Amino acid sequence: MSNTARWSAVPFKTEDLPAIGLFFKRNYKGHGSYGSVGLFQWKIIDNVHALGVINLVKDDDTIVATTSITPKSLVLNGERRLCAEIGDTYTAASHRRQGMSILVIDEGRRYAVSRGMDLVYSTPNDQSLPGFERKANFKLVPSANVRVLVIPLGLKAKLEQRVHWAIANILDSMFYVGALLFLKARSALVATSESIEVSELKELPDDWDKFVAQAQAQYDFILSRDRHSMAWRFIQNPNKYIVLGLRKKESLVGYAVYRYSVDESRNDLVIADYLTLPGEEDCLRSVLKVILNAALKHRASSISLWCAESSANFRVFRRFGFLARSTVNLICHQSPVAAEVNACRKWHFTMSDTDNI
Repeated sequence: MSNTARWSAVPFKTEDLPAIGLFFKRNYKGHGSYGSVGLFQWKIIDNVHALGVINLVKDDDTIVATTSITPKSLVLNGERRLCAEIGDTYTAASHRRQGMSILVIDEGRRYAVSRGMDLVYSTPNDQSLPGFERKANFKLVPSANVRVLVIPLGLKAKLEQRVHWAIANILDSMFYVGALLFLKARSALVATSESIEVSELKELPDDWDKFVAQAQAQYDFILSRDRHSMAWRFIQNPNKYIVLGLRKKESLVGYAVYRYSVDESRNDLVIADYLTLPGEEDCLRSVLKVILNAALKHRASSISLWCAESSANFRVFRRFGFLARSTVNLICHQSPVAAEVNACRKWHFTMSDTDNI
């Protein structure tokens, strides 16, 4: 009998949420806290697109493996359809190498397909990617080419792993001053239009969907940014986001969304999302200056975002001073719609298209 045959995946019940939160508290190794009851309530139960699911493997009554399906609204070549992100795929260290990850992944995918989600995607790290490819029939989407872009503002967390904390503090301060002078000088050279008004949006304006309809039309692949989706993603989210609107002659031409990701050793500013009308990409320069000042004020360790290399936004970010780092492992299950996804050339995919930030 195979290892997998010893176990079975079961859908969660609402009363499992506290235990799921405890499981992630013990097993999540990323930056910051993750896996709160509020987060799963929001993205799985209160999801505005469809009811999601968390699949569990239990050893007696103890959760030892998980994965989740978060429904999303996708606009693919101008056609709206339901899709799903598969995430939260974790196995307790004591139960690894027993086939549990593939078990919960397969069960999650079947759940999605049975409810009309004909595309299932994920963004696994390098360690998890081979399992998805070899055992779950997921493949990378090469046409997406989504890059991680970063402006480093501090080195303290990395330096403390190599030198005494006092030396780390001195070197970090020197790096911060140098980065500040460089970015201020570079920012001064980046032209911004005085006609662009940047303001924080406490709620989405009346002309939001008119703007989104025009902005989304330029892309072959984009998850919906309509009022319904955005209110759920950012305003109803248990985490706090700051939404900045960009107006030109009183018309909404773009927006950007950011939040701080904080833990005991880091204070990062993450630009979770952004979008502009076609031809208005340069207006992002104005909002980037606002975000840079916010990061410097809060002594953020870095500013980061995701952007498809083929996007006109990529050029704007690079000229502003962002460094291109790794490529995001965007994968999708090889369903009939996968060929259509692979053929897409105009991509918009940001950190907010995963539900982990």
